[in-house]
Amino acid sequence: MEAINKKAAKIIPCLPDETPLPPLTADHSGIDSKDQHEGIESLLGDLPGVRTRKLRLMALQAALEEMDVNWIIHPSVTPMVCCPGCGETETLMAWEQQDRRRHDTYAGMECTACGWSGGGEV
Repeated sequence: MEAINKKAAKIIPCLPDETPLPPLTADHSGIDSKDQHEGIESLLGDLPGVRTRKLRLMALQAALEEMDVNWIIHPSVTPMVCCPGCGETETLMAWEQQDRRRHDTYAGMECTACGWSGGGEV
C-alpha cells in the first residue's frame, strides 16, 4: 500500500469487463481483456519514450536488414532466422506431412542440432 501511495508501484489492471476500476487504481490505465493486443498497444502508446507499433516494426525491419539475416522459409510456416531452441541458423529444416485418410496437411520446421520442432496443420 505504501508503494502505491508513493507512486513507486507499477500497476497495470487487466479489465475483464466494463466494471469501473476500484478507487485505489482508478487513475491507472488498464488492458481490456476483450482485446488484449489493442489494450497493450494503447497502454504502450501512453508511456513516455515508448514507440508506436509501427515504429517498433520499422526498427525491427531495419535491424534485420543491418544484420544481413538469411531467412529460412517454408510456404506454410512463419519465416525464421534461427532455431528458437538453440539459436543455430544452419540446422533448421522444413518438413511437411500429409494425413491421406483425413486429407490434412501438416508443415513445420525442425532443428537437427537440438531436436526442436514446431508447426501445425496447414
